[in-house]
This record gives sequence, structure tokens and C-alpha cells, in this order.
Amino acid sequence: MMSKVISVFSVTGGAGTSLTAAALALSFSSMGKSVVVAETGRLSQTGQAGFGRSQDLLLDADGVYNFGDLLEGKASPEQVAVKSRIPGDTDAGVRVLLSPAHGSVSGLINGAEHFNKILAQLSAKHDIILFDTAFEFIPFFLKQSDLGLLVTGVGLKEQRDCAGIGRNLNHNGKVRLILNNLDSKLPEGSIDLDETIDRIGIRLIGILPKQKSLLTLNGALKLEGSFKKAAGNICRRILGKQVPLLFK
Repeated sequence: MMSKVISVFSVTGGAGTSLTAAALALSFSSMGKSVVVAETGRLSQTGQAGFGRSQDLLLDADGVYNFGDLLEGKASPEQVAVKSRIPGDTDAGVRVLLSPAHGSVSGLINGAEHFNKILAQLSAKHDIILFDTAFEFIPFFLKQSDLGLLVTGVGLKEQRDCAGIGRNLNHNGKVRLILNNLDSKLPEGSIDLDETIDRIGIRLIGILPKQKSLLTLNGALKLEGSFKKAAGNICRRILGKQVPLLFK
């Protein structure tokens, strides 16, 4: 199987892009896939919010490389990738390419040809490559990806904010929609999925339910219950399997 490159992004703040990327990474890992997640901006927090990385490791401390170092050719993928500390993570595991401590990777990408060489190096080692994509880099990383995942909340305002930009980004048809933070206790009919999909203009690939707590005391993401099932179903659908769209 060839590596699958996926860009996870949102066009509104607080939609849960980093947690979604982390959840998908862990779900793919539980299926035995080797996964790498790259943080592309200052607000990309997959490592911190999803994998229990300590705050000091997010800084440019001595001996700690980041995604920017990889783009600049200062370090290899093996040197940059940090192993997740999630208890029970499989041997295949999840690796995280941390974003530069002082901002995004702006100015470090030397064009598509240079980036494609890095992508080839990552593809040689991993089954799944996930980009926790900063807003300003959505067009670039989406172009380099096999699939784009647009994450949005279920609120009407959030959906409207996504609608115009989402349609423009999906000109090649490879973007799919993830509705995040849906309350499973909402009365039937509260969310009209057909209307939501029509409004945003992008095909729905999955729904992540609202959870009281997704993080352990050390800040690591825990997958359980309906959230675990929902994330797993999204991953299976990405891999081409026929599984339920909803999490119930």
C-alpha cells in the first residue's frame, strides 16, 4: 500500500483541528499503520494537545529538532520525528514533527519540488502522513495531499463561515467534511445533515461526538466510547471501507 497524505484543516478558530488530527493518527495506529503527524504552524498543537508532549519539548531546546529544521535540511525525518507517549500505542506508533517554536514554517518551504523530496522520505517510512495544517498554508498542503479534511463545528455560524472558503478549496473534489463536537443527546432532527452538506458544499466523511473530557491528566488524548468508534470509522472510510457514517 502506498502512503496516504492527508491535510487536516479548518477555516474557523477553535474547530478542533489539532485534536481531530491526533484522534485520526491514534486510530490509524491502532489499525497497525505507521503514522507521522506534522505541525505546520504556531497554533498547531497536535503534539501538545494530542500526545502528551511536555511544553518544554515544544520549544527549540538543545537537541530537539522540529518540522522547520526538516524543511531547511538541518535534520533528517528520523531526527525530527518524536514518538508519542500514549499508553498502549502500537509498535507501528505515531511520530510527531513539531512546529517551530517561534511561529509557523513560513519562509522555510522552498517550493513544491523541495517539499516533494521530503514527502518521499516520509512516505518511505510511514503509511499515513497527516498535516495539522495552519490556515495560511491550506492551499499549499492541500495541493500536496491525497485528501483534505475540513473540520468544523455544528453551529450555523461555523458552517456559514466554512461554506464560501470550503467550496473554493474543493475545486478538485478531494476535500471531505468532518463535523466535530456533535452532542449525541440532541433530539432527533436537530441537525439536518443534508442541509448542512448542501450549505458547506463538501461531502461528509464523518462526525465526531462531543465529549466531556478527551484528555488525560498529562494532556494526552484518550480514545474511548463513541468518540473512539467515530474516529475509527472515519479512518476506515478514508481507507475505502464501507462503514457507518454516524457514530451511534
